[in-house]
Amino acid sequence: MTGEEIVEVYADGAVLEAEWFAHHDDVDVAAAVLRLSGGGLGIVSGARHDALGYDVRLELFGAGDSIVVGVDARSPIRSVEPGVTEPGVGYRNFVERFEQAYREELAVFVETVQSGGESPCSLEDARAALAVALAADRSRKERRPVRVEDLGLA
Repeated sequence: MTGEEIVEVYADGAVLEAEWFAHHDDVDVAAAVLRLSGGGLGIVSGARHDALGYDVRLELFGAGDSIVVGVDARSPIRSVEPGVTEPGVGYRNFVERFEQAYREELAVFVETVQSGGESPCSLEDARAALAVALAADRSRKERRPVRVEDLGLA
């Protein structure tokens, strides 16, 4: 989204709804602060349960603009301000929310395999995403910021 790499992650989480996540060393609510190579910060938050429906969106704030991706009439965002319309019926789960995206992703995958073409996701990008996820997991467990390069995956 920014053209920069994630260089450091600080993540934390908790079990608030489903105690069985703790038995698997997992959480049901989490947040992470991502330090970017240019000095900027990204914030990622998530919860496994939203009473209003499944919600995934990206918001980007910058000096010149701010944008959001993933908001539609079914986004479970409820304002408490008077006169603001209520959201529609939210998505029940991630499969319903991303059905069209999954179909398109599968079609591109099949076409790529059949044509012998290049994957839209490079191995370098996949490895970088894995490194950030592993840094976030280590950060949550060790309760400290983790530099992605310290994982030795580069």
